[in-house]
Amino acid sequence: MLDVNNTWNSSLFPQDASLTNFWKADRQPEFTDLIRSNSAIASDPNDSKIQGTIGDDALLGTSEADWIVGGKGNDYLNGYAGDDRLWGGTGDNRLFGGAGGDLLLGKNGKDEFYGGSGNDRLLGAGNKDRLDGGTDRDVLNGGKGDDIAIDRDGGDTLIGGGGNDEFWIGNGSLGATEIADFETGRDRLKLLEIGLAYEQLQIRSSQAGAVINYQGKDVAVLNGIEAIALTRDRFDFGNSNLARDLQSAIEKAVEITGTPGATVSVTMSDGTIWTGASGLSDLPTQTAMNAGDRFNIGSVTKPMVATVILQLSQEEKLNLNDTLDKWLPEIAESIPNSQQITVRQLLNHTSGIKDYLDEGFGADLLSDPTLGLKSWTTEELVSRYISGKELDFAPGEGFNYSNTNYLLLGDLIEAATNTSVSQQLQARIFEPLGMNDSFYASPDRIPGGFTSGYLDLDGNGTLDLDTSNTNFPGVAGTAGAIVSTAADLDRFTRGLFDGELLSPATLEQMQADGLPDSSNGLNYVYGLGIYSAIFPNGARVVEHTGGGLGWGSRMSYLPQTDITFSTLTNSNGLPTAPDIQLLNGVLSAIDRNLTSESDKQVVDEILRAIEQNFSFPSNNLSVAVP
Repeated sequence: MLDVNNTWNSSLFPQDASLTNFWKADRQPEFTDLIRSNSAIASDPNDSKIQGTIGDDALLGTSEADWIVGGKGNDYLNGYAGDDRLWGGTGDNRLFGGAGGDLLLGKNGKDEFYGGSGNDRLLGAGNKDRLDGGTDRDVLNGGKGDDIAIDRDGGDTLIGGGGNDEFWIGNGSLGATEIADFETGRDRLKLLEIGLAYEQLQIRSSQAGAVINYQGKDVAVLNGIEAIALTRDRFDFGNSNLARDLQSAIEKAVEITGTPGATVSVTMSDGTIWTGASGLSDLPTQTAMNAGDRFNIGSVTKPMVATVILQLSQEEKLNLNDTLDKWLPEIAESIPNSQQITVRQLLNHTSGIKDYLDEGFGADLLSDPTLGLKSWTTEELVSRYISGKELDFAPGEGFNYSNTNYLLLGDLIEAATNTSVSQQLQARIFEPLGMNDSFYASPDRIPGGFTSGYLDLDGNGTLDLDTSNTNFPGVAGTAGAIVSTAADLDRFTRGLFDGELLSPATLEQMQADGLPDSSNGLNYVYGLGIYSAIFPNGARVVEHTGGGLGWGSRMSYLPQTDITFSTLTNSNGLPTAPDIQLLNGVLSAIDRNLTSESDKQVVDEILRAIEQNFSFPSNNLSVAVP
């Protein structure tokens, strides 16, 4: 019998009959917080128990150990932090454990499970469930039906149960994936790394079963299976031509634009992933760029900060209509109309507050780079560069991209939580998504360091300043201080749009809540921390870019194709536009390898827009070693 208070023993999970008994037993809690209509509601932090009954509900947990039960309808359940217990109920549900060691149970429908971080236990019961353990060491059981069980980082135990199941295997960084009940006649294996081929695998028999080894690392053990049974027709792989074309695209971008180096990560709609690099991470030492190298991601910090704000709004710890003077009264005194400026307007840049970079700080920093070593507070920057200056427009009446807005949001996060922004980003985003190479910290506190960043000060094509000693939190703060990798940034993009961080309604609001702009031929809006553009023939892109002090960054999601990707360069200010060249190359590589005609039409339209709006000069610049 399944004991939710202890580890699962014997066969790890109950079979279908035991699951039915479990559902009917008194172990299913009876809560008083009943939801009678389509809605979203967060748990009471003092109770942490919630139950949906009728309709398609969004049930949101807390930082504590939550018990969440979905009722009828297609529900969204997210436990966020803490060791949570989530029951899906009837309908096609989506269950997200978040951080902590969680227990996720499905019932009759076609459910999706995301364990997040921590040692999770996931059990499907319906037909065609999708179970993704997330990071750490998890146990996944698909139950009856044709299920997909996913272990991206190794170390998980996967049980298909009945049906024709698929087992998706990642890089094995936490050790080999254990597959307990692989059936050679009907189950399949998918290796998620794009470019990997059957001929590159070494498969051997062991006492436990067949062992799959790649590049000297055991990535999977199939209990009770002989190696000879794992023939080529039991495997699925990503598109090797796509891997070749993406690598070629990075190399071309580095060659013709003069950026020292670049990295890219792409996740396709089938779950396969590619990461790659080209060029140099450091010019003086001529150190080669690696796919896992870290960069300052500049303004791509903003969607992460916005996500934290929106989570706090979901938890009713703040309201998007709260005014600036409510949360930051001392700073607000030096900003006109602060009693009218809302959290929402800070998020979508409609506050009217001027950008401190444009009001003198950027020029001061270039003339005296030692200012970049100082730990500036938001209050200091506002006092020196913004205080008393009239707004660009009345709050809510216009749009002006202003980094000051996001400095203020960082202070607001700390005021609402009584903890640091760094702690909030770690607990709410980095840890749940397994973004182990992402940091909000000064350079001396980032273990292992990061790439050097190079700046073309006057746009003449010469990189003449190494900016890697800049104190990012002290200069860019929550407007652009995060250090990350292409893979981590792609993981954030995928996690955000898969629903791991925000409820469906909040995610939709994030993309749409802003002032529309169609002046350039696109239906374009900067929402609550993210850009969204719809092209004339219907193609859509949701993204954010960053131009840090010596780095360039981009995170992109193509909703119609369900493709995410990120690009990073360690230069900024070059007239050859490395970011755009890299974007064009990545999209072209993807386009050449799509098999769906509708997907190709989407990417084709985006590529045409890039071609019409940008020219790609040949390499006519020099790269000086700073």
